[in-house]
Amino acid sequence: MKIMKYIVGILMVLCAGTIYAQKSVNNFSVNDREVVWQKVFDTDCTFDEVKTILMESGKLEIKHVGENKILADLKPVRALYRELGYGRLTTTIYLIEGYFRAFAVIEYKENRYRVTLKKISVNTYTETVNDGEVITDSWNLLSTYCLKNRKEVYKSGFKNEDSKILDHTFSKSFKVKKSREDNW
Repeated sequence: MKIMKYIVGILMVLCAGTIYAQKSVNNFSVNDREVVWQKVFDTDCTFDEVKTILMESGKLEIKHVGENKILADLKPVRALYRELGYGRLTTTIYLIEGYFRAFAVIEYKENRYRVTLKKISVNTYTETVNDGEVITDSWNLLSTYCLKNRKEVYKSGFKNEDSKILDHTFSKSFKVKKSREDNW
């Protein structure tokens, strides 16, 4: 009987570990069926420098700037799958054809800042001709493409390739580097 309790205990720990591991992959996590991307960046910039660089990048529509916090919308961006060596034949169609946008929360602490993307949406531009009429344009939450049956379990394609591609894309969108002085 003691051995049976021991085995059941080990199985419960292993199951709990795999369930937790499902929730976080390549800086993506799932909370109440919403896919969220969150990453911490190290920097030698001040908050004002981070804010200025992000504003000047043209990739964000700033909604609010508070003390050490920026709220913004990420403008539509394409997935950078080719930069990681993936081709059109080996990449999921929504990554090839889609644009991605999200609500961004950027929080600053000394020598680092954390970017959280919520409400990540995908626009797969499709064109259907129906009696001469063109029907296009729809935004869907990323969870539609990467979660199994809208549960909190990732599809295998998302865990393996898609999350790496999107992590690279979002990381590149928010990476801040001090620019050298440009005396012109």
